[in-house]
Amino acid sequence: DWKTFRDFQRRLILTQSYLSKEFTDKRPIAHSEMVDYYNKHRQEQFCWEGTVQFRAIDLIPAQMPAELIQENETPETAAVRLLVELMDKIQAGEDFGKLAEQYSQGPLASAGGLWRPITIGAGSLPDTYAILEQKALAMEPGQVVGPLTTEGHLFILKLENRKDAGCKPFEEVQDAIEQQFQFEFRKEQY
Repeated sequence: DWKTFRDFQRRLILTQSYLSKEFTDKRPIAHSEMVDYYNKHRQEQFCWEGTVQFRAIDLIPAQMPAELIQENETPETAAVRLLVELMDKIQAGEDFGKLAEQYSQGPLASAGGLWRPITIGAGSLPDTYAILEQKALAMEPGQVVGPLTTEGHLFILKLENRKDAGCKPFEEVQDAIEQQFQFEFRKEQY
């Protein structure tokens, strides 16, 4: 009813008023405290790992479709010929993703050959595909290289994105650290 609602609202306002009087404005924070906090928590809060993201056309000679193998060709020579033709098409401006969907025999063909971002140096790729990460580290975004060969696979690789590992400098995060100290101080007061 209205009476209990009004009493509830009044208690709420009185509580907020009391809390605002009891809380001091801000806790003084020494610069050295913030620097110590930054140095202690830098790795987990203010740094990021490097990543690469790429597209790949993966041709597996042992799985070449019969319609792509011409007369007097082995599957290996057909794969090399197709790879050269695909490189020409890519250099002529054709869409890499569409060519990957159409010709790639790898696990990500339906996604246009797009791999999820890979953490540099994590060793998350199987041995067959490790060459892709190594090659991507030497490339610039948008660059295409091929052919790359490894363990029964031929690749064309396009680097989509590379983010190098790094940390934000103290000056950039100083305000955030100060807000964190103030938040902790308010929590203690409350």
